[in-house]
Amino acid sequence: MNKQQQLELVLAAQEMSELGDPSLSPTDSDDEEDCEGKTSCMDIWKDADCLTLLKEGVLADTVNPDESKRIRRRVSNYGWREQKLFFKNLLVPKLEERVPLVRQMHEDLGHFGEHRTLAEIRRRYLWHNRTADVKAVVRECQQCQLVKSSGSMRSGDEHLKNIPICDLFYRVALDTAGPLPETNSGNRYILVAIDHYSKWCEVKAVTDHGAKTAARFLEDEIICRYGVPKFVLTNNGTEWAAEFDVMCGDYAIQHQRMAPQWPQCNGMAERMIKTIKHGITVLVANPTNVNCWDQ
Repeated sequence: MNKQQQLELVLAAQEMSELGDPSLSPTDSDDEEDCEGKTSCMDIWKDADCLTLLKEGVLADTVNPDESKRIRRRVSNYGWREQKLFFKNLLVPKLEERVPLVRQMHEDLGHFGEHRTLAEIRRRYLWHNRTADVKAVVRECQQCQLVKSSGSMRSGDEHLKNIPICDLFYRVALDTAGPLPETNSGNRYILVAIDHYSKWCEVKAVTDHGAKTAARFLEDEIICRYGVPKFVLTNNGTEWAAEFDVMCGDYAIQHQRMAPQWPQCNGMAERMIKTIKHGITVLVANPTNVNCWDQ
């Protein structure tokens, strides 16, 4: 194989890697331009000739034909719009913007793990070593480490039990979380409703957890949007009595209460509450977020 053939093979491998060809991409990696460790594959933001062609539409006269061919192949899937670089429809951020971007995404998602953060990053952005950057940021998150080390989230998972269901919003489970740190809007509680069939969840931050507030939540967020459920499942809290019970009767909803001291009866809502509490606990570990977690 002569030098020209070797060059063409390298260029073809680079092009297929940028297009995400699974036969060339490393396992569990879809990062931009992962060319199996070849030194010729630098980050696009470090490839000055490629950036020049994208920004100005022309190459310097000093670029030789072989290099020109490489550059034109590489930029075929890139675009330069409004002073930003795109790979197809994904934004390719600058090197110095990547770690802050991942950190902000991780915080906005409620400090979920690397898989959730990476999935959201993949929907919008693409760059060289993207997966490694995301994993590093999540592993080094001080707030996540603080909560893990405190052991406050290590209680055993609730044992879930199957409940017969028939259709969308046939049976809806409801629960309350709180009191939480009061926000600037006066919210201290969270009301949760989850459909047993689709697992669709509606959540709302409220100022109190009285029966009138709970009734308005069920009517506004469930009945007026998805229809009248056949059953609603709650615990024995006072918020699920009085006005709430009256409204269930008006809509011919069968109100089922779980056995006292047995939260497993409402395991789906209890598990969702645990997930929400975990996210808020990590969020308010930063003092600047204590008064605005409801946002």
